[in-house]
Amino acid sequence: MIIQKSLATVLITAASIVGFIALLYALLVTSWSVTSPVDGSFSFTAAIAMPETNEVAGLSGIGGSRVSHDDALVEGFEPLILPRVLTGVATAIPFATVIAGCLGVIALTRRLVGQRPFARTGQVFLAVISGLSLVGSVVIPWFTALASEVALTELGLPSSGEAPSAAGSWLVAGHYSPLQDTDWPMLALGVVLGLVAMLWARGVRLQRDSEGLI
Repeated sequence: MIIQKSLATVLITAASIVGFIALLYALLVTSWSVTSPVDGSFSFTAAIAMPETNEVAGLSGIGGSRVSHDDALVEGFEPLILPRVLTGVATAIPFATVIAGCLGVIALTRRLVGQRPFARTGQVFLAVISGLSLVGSVVIPWFTALASEVALTELGLPSSGEAPSAAGSWLVAGHYSPLQDTDWPMLALGVVLGLVAMLWARGVRLQRDSEGLI
């Protein structure tokens, strides 16, 4: 046999455990990112812009004053349906990729036990993982930034220096830049897995041809 049954059992068991833990953790983390388990609130991180009193010529800000930034945790108790959905999707994609990978390992191991390593099932899982990686590399940072932007608008919080709050500061919503914010390692992984899926299809054809000669 190409792979021993004892080793196959270990691989399938390990992949099943990892996949199950990933599923439970995905449900837990995604639910927490959408709704706080304590009070049902929705929280996100935004940059808080704080203009300084000393005016410096040539620097951006109100009246040429210097503006410093720091991170702030914003919490809202309003429905905020769209921000919650966007955050939930962005949080769930990495876990979905891991779960698909574990299912792919189980399917491939079963094929190896049956001495048929190349099958359409393996190609499908490779294509799914590739697709999730490609989509996640763009969607995760984009949806995260968009969720904070929409939430700030729906909460009615000051988001520019034109209408600062009583404290004289305002919040800066996240902004997605394709060149800066795209997860390039995740994108590269998706491309590589896509190429492997294409080669896998060639392996399936060669395996069928060799079986026909026997």
